[in-house]
Amino acid sequence: MPTINIATTSGGVSNQGTVYSTVHNATTGSAAGAYPSTGTIGQSQIGSTYRVFRGFLAFDTSTIIGVPASATINLTITLVDTAKYICVAALKPSLTTNIATTDFAAYTVGSAYTSTFTAAAGLNTITLNSIALSNMDTLTTFRVAILGLNDVNSIAPTGISETDTLGYSTGIPYISYVVGGYTKRIYSLTTMNKVDNVLKSAISKIDGV
Repeated sequence: MPTINIATTSGGVSNQGTVYSTVHNATTGSAAGAYPSTGTIGQSQIGSTYRVFRGFLAFDTSTIIGVPASATINLTITLVDTAKYICVAALKPSLTTNIATTDFAAYTVGSAYTSTFTAAAGLNTITLNSIALSNMDTLTTFRVAILGLNDVNSIAPTGISETDTLGYSTGIPYISYVVGGYTKRIYSLTTMNKVDNVLKSAISKIDGV
């Protein structure tokens, strides 16, 4: 089963302050780190300070041809508060530019890639939905934001921690996928020596070869 590791531009962006709505709704965070060993995801309130932590992952999907039959995103999580999360479409980072504080709001809640999941210690294997599978085919850079469920729903933590530690360069996040059918048609092909990563059952017809 093919796998794709995150790009080293991936990482976390966080924001903090004493008014939750201001912290949550900001477009720019207070701190960012690209490809650390680990990073925090979720949100918390410690004393009068609210903190929101978001993870942003980029994957090079330029070699994927056709919509995968299935795929999972695999996350190694430690220091577990067993908070709930969801993966959604992200707008950053690119494969060449590191995640930055200005990317704090670079995600699209209306384009969920997974169902809600509860963090568990160790490797978390989460199924990617049909929207994600389609985007893995059409996008050369597939981006994922990992958000706390209460963050998505704008629910402030009340004197508690709803955070977990996600591995970036330690326990590298990766996508594993099953190759699907190749749905694009090739015209004017005179010679074909080899086709990699295409299931025989997925080829319905070859004209003139």
